[in-house]
Amino acid sequence: MTSFVGHLPQLRHLDLGHNVIRRLTSSSFARLPRLRALLLGYNRITQLDASCFRPLTELRWLSLSGNRLSVLTSGQFHDVFPQLSHLDLSHNEFEVNNQTKIHSTHY
Repeated sequence: MTSFVGHLPQLRHLDLGHNVIRRLTSSSFARLPRLRALLLGYNRITQLDASCFRPLTELRWLSLSGNRLSVLTSGQFHDVFPQLSHLDLSHNEFEVNNQTKIHSTHY
């Protein structure tokens, strides 16, 4: 997904759910500095590059439910979202092997 939303510095809520978005790039949200809620549920996202979320320093609500995510790296969300209070990763395809430790982090 390229940055198709243009420069909308005052935008606070963006719902891109139920589309066919497959990937996010580092420029996807570069021009949305005040975004507080981002709904990306029920797309076809398979991988996340945390750099695509770096410009969203005010983000409090992120929904990635219902995608095709299977792997998250340790700390992928921890350092990127200082204000995040809600993270929805439900209804994805996560796999856990016997060498993986899962730590509960409450947002």
